[in-house]
Amino acid sequence: VIFCLLSCGDKEELPNTLMDFEPIDNEEVDSVDTIDYRDEMRSFVIKMSNYAKSATPGFVVIPQNGIELITEKNNPNGEVFKDYLDATDANGQENLFYGYHGDDMETNTEVTNYLVDYLKVAQANGNQIFTIDYCSSNENIQNSIDKNQNLNFISFAATDRNLRVIPELSEKQL
Repeated sequence: VIFCLLSCGDKEELPNTLMDFEPIDNEEVDSVDTIDYRDEMRSFVIKMSNYAKSATPGFVVIPQNGIELITEKNNPNGEVFKDYLDATDANGQENLFYGYHGDDMETNTEVTNYLVDYLKVAQANGNQIFTIDYCSSNENIQNSIDKNQNLNFISFAATDRNLRVIPELSEKQL
């Protein structure tokens, strides 16, 4: 996200703008435990989104792998942070069905269900969901595509974790 921000404005003005994000003054913090890092990240994303979208209409913000930030108290049924969701346009999630414990290995059901519960909340609040599963066997690639389509998620089954390979698409993917 920062790289996108750097490329969409005058680089001479950017450092002054980033100073407006008001980082935490470490001298005022008695203990690391007093910092709510989730709130800090939500605040940063909201401010960055507001700045980028005002500087470049049509700018899109897509957090990756931070889906738990959308609700309170690590609970998909918790209060939804609507300001945060409104500042983002979509959510990205890696390893939803394949790749959590290794490439071409199925992600365990508990992890998948945990993530899907959050992703559905974001989706219900207007965010598109993009997923990347790391799998290489034809069976696992098709399974990833089918499971993501059933959830109305836009998926990419990557055969290379470094995303250096663009696989041919099946008729079903087109």
